Amino acid sequence: QTETEIGPGDLFDLPAGHDAWVLGAEPCVMIDYSPDATRYARGGSQTAGPADDKYMTLVRRGYRAFHTADLETLRSIMARDVVQHVPGHSQIAGSHKGIDAVFAYYAKLGELTDGHFRADLIDVHGDVQGHVTAVHQTTATRNGVSRVSRGTILFTFIGDKATDLLE
Repeated sequence: QTETEIGPGDLFDLPAGHDAWVLGAEPCVMIDYSPDATRYARGGSQTAGPADDKYMTLVRRGYRAFHTADLETLRSIMARDVVQHVPGHSQIAGSHKGIDAVFAYYAKLGELTDGHFRADLIDVHGDVQGHVTAVHQTTATRNGVSRVSRGTILFTFIGDKATDLLE
């Protein structure tokens, strides 16, 4: 069992079957961004929305692996010749070609933020053809300054391997 304290402005994933409570007398207000919010607590005759396709499931696994630095799982999801494209003109921008270059990019994110970089998955959208768009919120702290922003990555899969990640 894991206990986590969530505060104002925090983004979090509250999985099904959770056990949660509010500490203190302040009211708790949450905004559910997931499409599941529109399908929640409907009458028994309604059916739930479509389940994730296999590629969407792989993307969710990849985000979990990224946060736990589970390189073995990431390696199992990504092709050896994967390319991650990072826009802009910063020191991390460019096309990172090959799984080792992608991992070096992730290490650089950690280095630049003293280990304070997160990309919290908000939602995934797939076409069942090997394309998945992941919407996430990034949180990073550098030199004592924190920044929170939204981002997306378009994943392209061939077989069961991610071959292209376009931020």
